[in-house]
Amino acid sequence: MFTYPFKILKARLEAIPELKEVDWYLGQYKKDTKGVLKTTPAAFIQFTDAPTETIGGNIQMATTSVIVHLVSTNIKDNGNRINKTTSADHMSIFDAIYKVIDGKGGLLSELPAFASLGNTSDDIRMFNTLTRKKVVPAHDM
Repeated sequence: MFTYPFKILKARLEAIPELKEVDWYLGQYKKDTKGVLKTTPAAFIQFTDAPTETIGGNIQMATTSVIVHLVSTNIKDNGNRINKTTSADHMSIFDAIYKVIDGKGGLLSELPAFASLGNTSDDIRMFNTLTRKKVVPAHDM
């Protein structure tokens, strides 16, 4: 259910040159998941629990929230620094993420494999307009 929305959001985030990694959120930056975080700055996409509703045939609809985790700090692996991002850099990337996501819906034709559906009645809306509802300030990991 989340495959195509994830791919659309990932492609938008990968267009931000400062981001070195964009992936599905699997707790990469938590202290108890050593070795999973590869590099920073990185963005991880998470969908919250979503009750589903079948709206006909094999089509389902869900209402969910999307959380984008921006990790851009002094990350160390085995005591060696991977990357150092300043507070100003973090906020710049934070603003860039906001610009590519907020206020935009997602169509299947945004994905290269379905580009031929663009501007046709066969294009499918994968998600409605996203709106920022909450911001958690940068914090120590």
